[in-house]
Amino acid sequence: MPNLSDFCWFYLAAMMLVALRFGWHLFYRLDHLDWHYGKSDLWTQYLTLVIVWPVLIFRWRLLINPAACFQSLYGQAERQREETRLRTSPPPCGDLILYRPAPGYSEESVGEFIFLANDVLENLARRLKESPTLQQEHEGAIMNWVLQRDTSIDTPTPVPRAWQRFEFIANDLVRKGRAEVRCLTCNESVPAEALSATDEGGSWGWLHNRLYCPAGHRLLTVATMHVMRPLNRKKQSSAEDSERHLKEGN
Repeated sequence: MPNLSDFCWFYLAAMMLVALRFGWHLFYRLDHLDWHYGKSDLWTQYLTLVIVWPVLIFRWRLLINPAACFQSLYGQAERQREETRLRTSPPPCGDLILYRPAPGYSEESVGEFIFLANDVLENLARRLKESPTLQQEHEGAIMNWVLQRDTSIDTPTPVPRAWQRFEFIANDLVRKGRAEVRCLTCNESVPAEALSATDEGGSWGWLHNRLYCPAGHRLLTVATMHVMRPLNRKKQSSAEDSERHLKEGN
C-alpha cells in the first residue's frame, strides 16, 4: 500500500515533468518580444502552474499545447509583431482609404471615413516634417503604406486596425472637410458642415476631441492630451507647470 513517502515522490516527479514541459514551451516557443513585454508575468504563470499541477488533470490538453496557459500574456508582444509585419509587408493600398475607429480603443465611435490617398500623404508629410521622430511611430509605417499604393485599385482600402494613431490624421482631415463621412448608426452620409465638434480642455486626466453627426451619434473620438494633477493641492495655482503628456505628435 502506498505510503506518504511514495506520494511525495510521485508528486515531485510529476511536478518535474510539468516543469520540463512548460519550460520547453517558454524557451522554445516564445520569442524575445514575449519576454520583453511579459517576463515577470510569464515566470509567475509558469511557477504557479508547476506548483498546482494537479489541476491540469482536468485540463490535460494544456499539457499537449500549453500556449493557452500563456495566451493572455502575449497582448503587447502580438501587437508589436503585427506592427512590424505591417511596416515591412504592408497590405495593398489604393487611391481611396477607408477608416473606421477600432472597437475597444478610446471610446466607441460609429463613424466611417473615406479619404483620398493624396490628402493622407500630404497630412503625413507635414506631420513628419514637424516631428521627425514620428517616423518610428505608426505615421512612418502609414507613410510607407500609402507611398506603395496601387492606383489600379478602385475600391477603398481599409486602414489596418493596428495603426491606432491614424485617428489623428482622420480627425485633422475630417475637420478640414477633406473626407467622405458616414454615420453607421444612421446609415447615412454626413456633409462636413453638418458635423458638430466637442473639444475638451481645462481639466485633469485625458482630454478628448469628438465629432458627432446631426443625430448626436459619436463618429470619432481622439484622446489628445493627458494632464496630470499636481500632487500638492496647495500648488494648484501653478497648474500650468504640471506635466502634460501629449499623445498627438503634432
